[in-house]
Amino acid sequence: MSLEASYERVFRLDSSSFQLRLDVIDVLADIRPSARIIVEKGAEARKCVETLLFEHLEICVGSSCLISPGILQFADHHCISDQGKQCNFVRLYVSKERGRAEATKAADELAQDSALGAELGYPGCCIHAVRKRGAVPKILESLRLYSAGGRYDPYAWPVAHLYDAGLIPHFPCSMSCQDTHRIAQARLRLMISVDSIYQTQFWRRFASLNTMVYPAEVDAYPWNRQKELGSYTPLAPLYRLEVAV
Repeated sequence: MSLEASYERVFRLDSSSFQLRLDVIDVLADIRPSARIIVEKGAEARKCVETLLFEHLEICVGSSCLISPGILQFADHHCISDQGKQCNFVRLYVSKERGRAEATKAADELAQDSALGAELGYPGCCIHAVRKRGAVPKILESLRLYSAGGRYDPYAWPVAHLYDAGLIPHFPCSMSCQDTHRIAQARLRLMISVDSIYQTQFWRRFASLNTMVYPAEVDAYPWNRQKELGSYTPLAPLYRLEVAV
């Protein structure tokens, strides 16, 4: 079974977000040891589980959760308590090793955030930064935290998840974090190397980061009540980053 064919099968999970598909590919490509994904119960969950099992990945099923429609791209950080409510999403913990999937689930369900970050393969410096802050940054905080003078580094820009176009799975310690850059570059190299219609879809979405704007329409999201977030531009256009990776 070739890795290219495996990536293609994961790309075909077109009812799931790009971030979910990249999280799974991280595990297949050994970019990270495990992943936590959140899928909608029903058709999406069935298709996703079938693909994961076909790729011989280990899955641990976690608790259900509710997710507001406007925050799907940040689902990992905005799960709503499921107590006494009908739950429409479920968490899956994925790894090549059963023990690792179980450890990831346990750390999450015990709210051991630093241990969870380590199991998910997040850089230690980034785990420490979040622990020091006491929580992951909110969206408006991220706009300021990971940019300088309206410029951002596409390799360390978690705000792109608003458009399901993030190159990283975590909140970095800074926009210059080299360990974060390595994860983003590994993902980008993989996408460039796969000759597929799905790769083209990914590339177009990531290329949109070149002109990404955060306008008044984002006012609909619960974390923002401002009328204008402004325009942010990358330090280097993503199409030029092909040379760098």
